[in-house]
Amino acid sequence: MTDLIVYLMLGVPLAWSLVATGLRRLMLKDSAPNDTGEKYQLLIILVPILLGALWLAVSRWLPVHVPLPPLVESDAASVTVHPVAVKAVQPHTAASLPWVPAVLVLWATVALVRLMPMGLALVKLRRLAARATVREINGAVVRITPAAMPPIAWGRSTILLPESLAAQMPTAELALILRHEQAHLERRDPLYFAALAALDALLWFNPFLRAQTQRCRLAAELACDALAMGKNPAERETYARVLIRTLKHTAGNVRQYAPAVISNVKSGDYRMRLQEIMHADPTARKPKRRGIYILLALALVPVAAVQFAWAQTASSNTAPAQAPTQPRAPAPQPVTSALVAPVDGPISLGFGPRPQPLNGKTAFHQGVDYPVPVGTPVRAPADGTVSAVRDRWGYGKVVEIDHGNGLKTRFAHLARQQVKVGDTVKAGQIVAISGDTGTLASAGAHLHFEVWKNGKPIDPATMLPAKTAG
Repeated sequence: MTDLIVYLMLGVPLAWSLVATGLRRLMLKDSAPNDTGEKYQLLIILVPILLGALWLAVSRWLPVHVPLPPLVESDAASVTVHPVAVKAVQPHTAASLPWVPAVLVLWATVALVRLMPMGLALVKLRRLAARATVREINGAVVRITPAAMPPIAWGRSTILLPESLAAQMPTAELALILRHEQAHLERRDPLYFAALAALDALLWFNPFLRAQTQRCRLAAELACDALAMGKNPAERETYARVLIRTLKHTAGNVRQYAPAVISNVKSGDYRMRLQEIMHADPTARKPKRRGIYILLALALVPVAAVQFAWAQTASSNTAPAQAPTQPRAPAPQPVTSALVAPVDGPISLGFGPRPQPLNGKTAFHQGVDYPVPVGTPVRAPADGTVSAVRDRWGYGKVVEIDHGNGLKTRFAHLARQQVKVGDTVKAGQIVAISGDTGTLASAGAHLHFEVWKNGKPIDPATMLPAKTAG
């Protein structure tokens, strides 16, 4: 399961982030961030992570065995799978990939290290807000703090303003700053920025996502700049001057103040903000974005299909690999007499050629079918060792038993397996419950039973008691 977590939650999302970022940049080039568009892009990047968590939950707690397209041709009730195809879809175990646990430990360690400064910054901001002096400036209630920090919106209704900046700036210029921070509060940006910082910490290994969260912050600042200036072109120059004065005031302190951990601002962001502020008509050069986001959303379909296929494949192999130090199960004794019938009742479909239920073409039926209702106990036909417990396309849920001397049996279309790989079973022991799983159970609920000798299917009727063989 650990390797599946790495694939679904780390590997696929990282690869998808690269594709999504490349496509967006190719189509939109160097356009200025748009608040709504950047949120769409962030959501598109996050979808594979959410899908990975969903598929893991579904495969673990609510198995849904949706048959995938066959990797090879199927012949009626049996599917002959090419060895290369089997190797491609078989899930790796933690034992076969020893680096998987180390990757998870590394991810958790770095994420914890990056989350700790964020938590400390939030505590520090809370303390600054609690110790600040409440003052009304131009009709706005703000908290004045002696800390050397830029103005910042905090919580749901708090604006923190450094005392030195409030003393130096005229009231009219302070009003522009307060309008900008009030816009952040109205948009609930403090919570939004905290969520972006948490994503940066948890998904630290994904540079494409971290670059996108930075664009989301910049887009939010540009949106608040537009709200602060309003529709008055005359205020653009004044607002740009106020922004520059604020930057000069906080120069040298930006990396020391607590909000820097949450709202990671780069110098290039300020240049873009000033450029957008002074631009006469920012909407005139905004490219059309809807098409690229629709394209990216459609491209998520195959990504989701791959993740679902991996989750289903891994969930079907429910038996853990045996540790090398575990004592080996005793070899089954060769079967020398007739097999015990797996269920009571006559055989409805025998061994040999028959029409396929899916397309009507004649194919070779490699076993026999018992028309039993769902829930019928299935017995082991002889002593042996369980060699496979899995799901397989066409077959549904499957149990295979190795009886020794080259003899194996297989049960398909089960509702539930009652054994696990490595279990030693006795003749007549209940190993499964019959069902109607698998696409090749379309003829109705029944048990499909196969007997293999030295790697080749043989007619089970030749080894069953006479009363059930006909």
